[in-house]
Amino acid sequence: MSHWKMDCDADGYVWLTIDVADKSVNVLTHAVLEELDQIIGDLVKQDNINGLVCYRVSRVDLSMVPMCGNLNCSKMPEPWQIISVLFIIP
Repeated sequence: MSHWKMDCDADGYVWLTIDVADKSVNVLTHAVLEELDQIIGDLVKQDNINGLVCYRVSRVDLSMVPMCGNLNCSKMPEPWQIISVLFIIP
């Protein structure tokens, strides 16, 4: 896979992260969507898959966001990561 990273949890949910190769932003190109189509096609053939979550991870500094500067986020890694769910397929 060139543009997606895949993990499966113990409950049978596949977590698919978009990370477009050779781009500074995640662009939904024809190649990215073709790869996604292939991944989904392979997953639907598996009986042990209960669902699919596609998401992206963005790096931000929460101290720059109003109301977040005083949060106790000592357990969060630097740089801060915010997950945006693209879609969930049950």
